[in-house]
Amino acid sequence: MSKTLSVFIKGKHAGIITTDCGSMTFRYDDNYNDVPLSMSMPVSNQEYGQKYIMPWLDGVISSDTIQRRSLQRRYDLDKPNPIDILTKDGLECAGAVQFTKYGEEDRLNTSHIELVNRPYIAELTLMDSPQIGMYSTHAGRTDPWAAPGMHWSLSGCQGKGVYVKCGDKWFAPFDAAVSTHIIKPGVIGLAGEAFTEAWTMRLAQLCGIATANVEYSFFDGYPAIIVERFDREDEHRIHQEDFCQLLHYCIDKKYSDHGGPSTVDMLNGINQYTDKYKYYSLIEFTKQLFFNYLTLSTDGHAQNYSMQILGDGAKFAPMYDCATYAPYYSGGHSPLRMAMSIGGENRRGRVGIKNIKKYAIAAGMHDATVHRIMMDLIEAIPMNAEDAYFDTLVNYHRKDDSFYSEIFEKATKMIYNHCATISQNLKG
Repeated sequence: MSKTLSVFIKGKHAGIITTDCGSMTFRYDDNYNDVPLSMSMPVSNQEYGQKYIMPWLDGVISSDTIQRRSLQRRYDLDKPNPIDILTKDGLECAGAVQFTKYGEEDRLNTSHIELVNRPYIAELTLMDSPQIGMYSTHAGRTDPWAAPGMHWSLSGCQGKGVYVKCGDKWFAPFDAAVSTHIIKPGVIGLAGEAFTEAWTMRLAQLCGIATANVEYSFFDGYPAIIVERFDREDEHRIHQEDFCQLLHYCIDKKYSDHGGPSTVDMLNGINQYTDKYKYYSLIEFTKQLFFNYLTLSTDGHAQNYSMQILGDGAKFAPMYDCATYAPYYSGGHSPLRMAMSIGGENRRGRVGIKNIKKYAIAAGMHDATVHRIMMDLIEAIPMNAEDAYFDTLVNYHRKDDSFYSEIFEKATKMIYNHCATISQNLKG
């Protein structure tokens, strides 16, 4: 059966996606002349096939199989695939893109927000099953993360919800309303992970890396990380895409060791698709990559790096979804590995001068520039770690809580030792 999806970018009808007999195509409207859906799909009269559009759509919806099936049940869909899900829940997505079933474009004209309290947010977004202790994580939920009437969609397998924050009040966005914040409970199975992620992100910010603003908070006793959306500004959507979407990889290949984009692939993408912001993008990507490596943030795969698609070109996006794994590492026979490599090396403590040189060649950057970025971060991370800790707990009245101090002490011990090892390696 043929299905057609209307695509809107920045509120303008940009084109249509059509599926028929297992194939999928995307074509821009003849009169569309704004930013492209993807930098790898420039605005033209070309028809883009499944190789291009399927990975892009795959990166718009949750990668959690349980969530996809729960949406299939809610909407009585034929299959829990991206195009069927987005006919229902494509009105508020990452970037400036929106989707509707062809012929139902008027849905974009309907939006409203409703005042909600913190217990509401806890029940809808954070409370999946009884917690084991106040700071523990919880089992995955089998019902959708969004309430009926909410039609947003975000990628990833981590639980989350989107909301609107006005002062100290929270609102739930319905239909095509623009959200301002994402609230997440942390990764299942890692106690205190919401705090760990908030601390890691704040540390990146203090180290001079463009990073999404985050806050650690509680909702009716449930811990959460609050992320201010950098793809929203004054109720307007700013377009973006992650590197799996840019380079045409479905989400099952977001890790390079699963056949997904490598560091070199991403560097080539930056060099190919940026112009005005090329140098900025190379520097920011290098900072984020090196910070992930030094802080033992093991989940920095290609879907956790993005480009903003602006009117004057593509620009590397701020850091997001970054969390050290150090507090949860219990050792083992094999070395800790990061999701992306630096000059062919992703193991803890192994990056040295030859890897920095290989990376510089792949990036088209000077050795000295790359070396300086690494050394600056090696110095900045220990210098800012404690300030990031207290900043993260600024709204928590028990800053001396042993639960948090134990996470901090275990994380910083491993991270400081790792920074010292890499510093020594780079001295030759």
